[in-house]
Amino acid sequence: MKKARLHGHYPILPKSFFQEMADYCSENQLSDFYGTGADLQNFENHLAKLFNKEAALFFPSGTMLQPCLARIICEKKNSKQIAFHSTSHLEIHEHKAYEKLHNLKAHLIGKQDQIFNLEDLKKIPKDTSLVLFELPQREIGGQLPEWKDLCAQIQYLKDKDIWCHLDGARIWECINFYKKSISEIADLFDSVYISFYKGIGAISGAALLGAQEIVDEAKLWNRRSGGNLITNFPVYLSCQKELASRIDRFPAYFKRAQQIVEILENLSEKIIIQPKKIQCNLFHIYIQLRADELNQKNEVFEKQNSFIGLRSFQAIEDKLSKREVYIGDGAMDLSDDLIKSYFEFLVS
Repeated sequence: MKKARLHGHYPILPKSFFQEMADYCSENQLSDFYGTGADLQNFENHLAKLFNKEAALFFPSGTMLQPCLARIICEKKNSKQIAFHSTSHLEIHEHKAYEKLHNLKAHLIGKQDQIFNLEDLKKIPKDTSLVLFELPQREIGGQLPEWKDLCAQIQYLKDKDIWCHLDGARIWECINFYKKSISEIADLFDSVYISFYKGIGAISGAALLGAQEIVDEAKLWNRRSGGNLITNFPVYLSCQKELASRIDRFPAYFKRAQQIVEILENLSEKIIIQPKKIQCNLFHIYIQLRADELNQKNEVFEKQNSFIGLRSFQAIEDKLSKREVYIGDGAMDLSDDLIKSYFEFLVS
């Protein structure tokens, strides 16, 4: 039996996953062979059409994909200089793979707790080959630039012949804020990376979208990097299934996130939401209590209720703790009363 949960989707359990996938697949379902196969190519073509790009390529992970893409562009422009926000996944979660594996140099843009702006972009090195935009920016609470500001930034870079790449791991979460389609957002960028295991909820997987020439080169780097496995069918079929089932749910996730934030803002002065006005169904919550105390209280509440709360609060200061909150399928099944009682218990 599934336990109600505040953060994210329900976990993928191997047995139920394989049962669901068996029902999803046809009797004559075939696997790909080293990235070649009708079903996988049809899925890639579907993605390319969805994002209004010439081509798409399935990758095992974004951690592999994005440095490969950056290298391709840097070699074309004959400069190893790239640029991205200081909280980019490439900088803080990948052990500098862009530098250690691909010999690229990174310029970190803007302030750590804010989205960067046009003035920040004017300070990047003149020989920058590629600028990576993350929409929304996870590490600062899912913040997004205003559409007109984003357009101005990209136009400035394109006028200087700098490649604009979108880290769109959570691009699905942007739609409600921008009131734009996925293709309209993607049209701003020369290339796009998407993830399937975050908001989409597949077991893993990623894809690169862009010009056919870039995708063809990325196939070589996928192979060189060890991503061109003999078959990827368990992963891409999961991606295909979950994309179809969740792609239309994000407006509802955002509405639920707004409702939950309203509950919290009226509950206690000890609770602070970042950003002040949430822009997607991802935000950060700060509570003016010690992290160890909050984690202990969370454990007690979980034992007393059929509920999974916010585990692993991070200590910011002695009496200030932080936790990322992502509103997905789990929170859609929770009552306002249970959410309220949970946070009342945490701050009591």
